[in-house]
Amino acid sequence: MSLEAVTWAYKQQGLKSGAKFLLVTLGNYADENSECYPGIKTLAKDTAMSPRSVIRAINELSESGHIQTIIRPGEGGGRKSNIYRLACSKLTEKAKCQSDTLGGQSANLSGGQCDNLSRQSANLSRQSAKLSPKPSEEPKEEPKDKNICSRQKKPTTAKQKPANPEDLELAMWIWGLIDGLAPGQKKPNFNTWADDIRKMREIDKRTHDDIKAVFEWAHNDSFWKTNIRSPSKLREKFDGLNTKRLNARQRNGHGKSTESFAEKNYEDGARLGVLAQFRQS
Repeated sequence: MSLEAVTWAYKQQGLKSGAKFLLVTLGNYADENSECYPGIKTLAKDTAMSPRSVIRAINELSESGHIQTIIRPGEGGGRKSNIYRLACSKLTEKAKCQSDTLGGQSANLSGGQCDNLSRQSANLSRQSAKLSPKPSEEPKEEPKDKNICSRQKKPTTAKQKPANPEDLELAMWIWGLIDGLAPGQKKPNFNTWADDIRKMREIDKRTHDDIKAVFEWAHNDSFWKTNIRSPSKLREKFDGLNTKRLNARQRNGHGKSTESFAEKNYEDGARLGVLAQFRQS
């Protein structure tokens, strides 16, 4: 491990988190020449990144000049793991020092030897330039749209319409009968009940008399009185209950008396509903 390479990697700015983590990992593998050759799978395991993410990070570091990737051909046309040369200051200074040394030696030589040394010095200078990291470009902030707030729609809360008095009265009548079975129950939201009754009127085309008659029949049935305990449940089972009610009328021959019984007890049921509401408020 090269402590200088790891320290240098930590100090680099302007890199994405994955690329910087990979640079530090390469610094951990680097030798005294700031070179290393771990495989892609090894780097993926060490950084907890996918191999594809590792390759993208390597390309990013190569483009920014933080590393130089050297491909090593293997035996039989295969490939070994790449050599990664970190552009830390020690290596850059070493390359420059070699370039200066060769330049000084060339002054004492002549002819072909001097030309060869000049070419070597030029190559080392180019290598040093490649290894020097490029200045990181700060991401430009996009101009803020001053009108973005005006385009955003503010959430609107739907205001509930006041309940129809007749629907509310019928809701209280229903509750009066239900509360009469076991007094002291938790009272419902009468506005919600009234709205369910409104839906039965406006959507299902039921009349108040129809709703009263069907609920009255269900309330007097030993099974349905414990299952139909709200207008919403009544609406859900309305057709089936009404069919059972009409069949019972035909079998018993008490159609008129049943209807009159429902009418007779409507005011009493509504009054019980109001009393139950005040008793629990």
